[in-house]
Order: sequence, then C-alpha cells, then structure tokens
Amino acid sequence: MNEQNEALKEYLYTNFLVHEIQGEDLFTHQEEYEKDNAANSYMNTAGLKASEISFVILALERTKATEKYFYEEFGYINIMAPKGEGAETQPEYIVIFLAKNFPYFSVTSSLLFVELNVMGGVDDKEIQERSTRYLEYQSHVGFLKEYRERLKELNLE
Repeated sequence: MNEQNEALKEYLYTNFLVHEIQGEDLFTHQEEYEKDNAANSYMNTAGLKASEISFVILALERTKATEKYFYEEFGYINIMAPKGEGAETQPEYIVIFLAKNFPYFSVTSSLLFVELNVMGGVDDKEIQERSTRYLEYQSHVGFLKEYRERLKELNLE
C-alpha cells in the first residue's frame, strides 16, 4: 500500500475499533463504484483504469466515542449489505476505502472524511503552488469548523 494510506490505516487501527472487510460485505457494486471514483480522482496521476485499482476496505465500529460519525446530518451513509438468509437489517459500520496504488481514500461519513483530510495536512510545495490538494485541504478546514460548531450545538463534542 502507498505510504499515505498505510499511515492512515495505522492511525485508524490505533484510534478506533476497525477491522478489514471484503467487497462482498457491501451492497452490490459499491466497490466498483469506488473504483470508478478513484480512477477519476485527480490523485490518480498514473492514469489507472478502475479495473487496475484495488482497496483495503475497513469497517469502523459504532461505539460511544464514534457515535458522532454515524449521524446522517454529518454525511453518514450505510452501505453494508444485510447478512444471512432473510436478513433485513444491515450491520452498522462506517466503511473506509484505502487505495493500494495511490493516496486516494473514501469514507462513508463526511465528518470523519473531513477530519482525516485535515489531519493529513499539506506540505510547503502544495501551499506555494496552490495545488488542488491545498485547495481541497482549505475547503475541508472550513467544513470541519462548521461541523464542530454543529457538534457543540448537539452536545456531541
């Protein structure tokens, strides 16, 4: 896996209850959908086709500490497939896609996605060049400020 996503994976395992899952644990075509998104990402500098992209997929468990990430208001969406014959309820996890080939990642909670992007920061070169990554980082800083204000209003932070 690339260095950025390896560090992200280590951070997630250190700070949250996460475990690795497979694409078949998700609703049909979710992994393919993410591969298409990754292939079209500006981070795909190698020009990989969706079929050439692979992920480590993590599931973050719902706990008291992670509850704030599971609010629909903060962009949570459940893409886990129901389990077992006749199952109607889905397991509730936040799903994190970490591309193995390049530093693309996706999260099914906007709040957690924004926090991880801000945590990743930007380097001096990105700032000087006002790169796409720098502009994305700046927008995430603004989103995070708004999210935190709303979290305080809801007594979640």
